[in-house]
Amino acid sequence: ARVESFLQDVPELLASAHLVIGRAGGSSVAEITTAGRPSILVPLPIAASDEQTENARAITNAGAGWMIRQPDFTSAALASRLNDLFTAPDELAQAAQAAATLARRMQPSAWPI
Repeated sequence: ARVESFLQDVPELLASAHLVIGRAGGSSVAEITTAGRPSILVPLPIAASDEQTENARAITNAGAGWMIRQPDFTSAALASRLNDLFTAPDELAQAAQAAATLARRMQPSAWPI
């Protein structure tokens, strides 16, 4: 695991990731899906038009990841979700495939900023 506030080498890190945990901004979601990685997304609650919630909802609805709203994003909630996922590797694999499929369907400009 690696925890950072900003990453320079995003493509390389995504290529080696089994799961991405992060915000749901348009660029982040586009990079995550392009890499075909499943994700746990925590929308930024102060986003102007709540576009991050829309992005996270699209990922969740496509089966490409899971949304945890910031008020619910506790260590216990994250540990529970991670335990569920790591004991069901098929679920992670299916979400990765769904992310790759979603990336092929979406235009880069389709994700709100």
